[in-house]
Amino acid sequence: MVMGKKELLRVLVVGILTVVLLLGTISTMRHLQQPVAVNQVAGDFTPVEGIQAETTTNVVSGGFFNEYRLNRDRLRSKQVEMLQDVIKNSGSDAKTRDAAGMRLVDITAAMEKELKAENLIKAEGYQECVIMVQADSTTIVLQSPTMQPQQVKRVKELVGQAVNSSPDKLSLVTRGQP
Repeated sequence: MVMGKKELLRVLVVGILTVVLLLGTISTMRHLQQPVAVNQVAGDFTPVEGIQAETTTNVVSGGFFNEYRLNRDRLRSKQVEMLQDVIKNSGSDAKTRDAAGMRLVDITAAMEKELKAENLIKAEGYQECVIMVQADSTTIVLQSPTMQPQQVKRVKELVGQAVNSSPDKLSLVTRGQP
C-alpha cells in the first residue's frame, strides 16, 4: 500500500502528537510522585529529602500546578481523540480531515511551546510554573510570592522567545503557594 503525501502527513502528525502527549504525561506523573512537605510554621514547600529532623511536616500531594497540568493533559487528550476520529472517519470529506490534521499540528505546536517555556522558567530557578498558549495570548502562572520588575521582564522575555510571542501578548500571574 502506497501512502499519499496527505496520508503520510496525517500519520506523522498523529505519531508526533502521541509522543508529545506521552512525554507530557510521564513528566506530570513523575512530578506528582515526588513527595513534598509543608513547613507548618512558614507554609514553605520543600522536598522531603531536605527536611531536617526538628521540622514538623505533613506530606502534600496535588496543588494548583499539578492539577492544572493534569486537567490540561486530559482536555488535550480528548481533543486529540476527537480529531483522530475525524481523520480516521472515511465518511468525513477531505477538507474536514485536512482541517482536523492541521488542528492536530496546532495542538502539538502549543504543547511543545508550553513544555519548552516551562523548562526555561524552571532553569531560571523558579520551582513551579504553568504556561498556557492560546491563539491570541499566552498566560504564565508562576510560583513566586513577589517579583521585581526586572524579574518580570526576564520571565516574559524567556517565555516570549519560547512561544514566539510579543511581550504585550503575555500575561504573568504569580502564586505564593503551589
